[in-house]
Amino acid sequence: MQPEGCAAEVEFPYMRCQKVQKLLVADGIKDPGNLGTLIRTALAFAFDALYLLHDCVDPFNDKVIRSTKSALFSLPIFHGSASEFLLFCKHHSLNLYQADLEGSAITHYQPKQPLALILGAESQGTSPFVKKIAHALTIPMQHQTESLNVAVAGGILMYNISNLCPNSTTI
Repeated sequence: MQPEGCAAEVEFPYMRCQKVQKLLVADGIKDPGNLGTLIRTALAFAFDALYLLHDCVDPFNDKVIRSTKSALFSLPIFHGSASEFLLFCKHHSLNLYQADLEGSAITHYQPKQPLALILGAESQGTSPFVKKIAHALTIPMQHQTESLNVAVAGGILMYNISNLCPNSTTI
């Protein structure tokens, strides 16, 4: 099999995010399909930016790019250490929430904006650092299920946040 024989090098557009009201945070997500789906969903539910923590998959991985359906080029992406993340959150006055099976039910809890929604890898959940700093939210489920796929859970949480929080864009 031979490559297509063409290539292009383009400068990635510089994106700034003046004020963050809703930030999606990926904490150690390694599956490119999940990260791409989360990026696409974040854009659909009017999240302002994405922050990558703790060894996430490269957002420019070809599978991530394909699964975003070009949303990757419309959502500012930041990455950094735990201390840089805390500075970013402080600068934007973000309330921190994490997806966790032991959290407050999203159907009975109204997160306060501006906010950061932190999603962890499926097998480990969020990192110990995140567990210490963020309020835990969960999705009530009817049957005993170990957990949901992170992209599915992220989509449900982003939908609920967009509908529960004032100042959200109506879809």
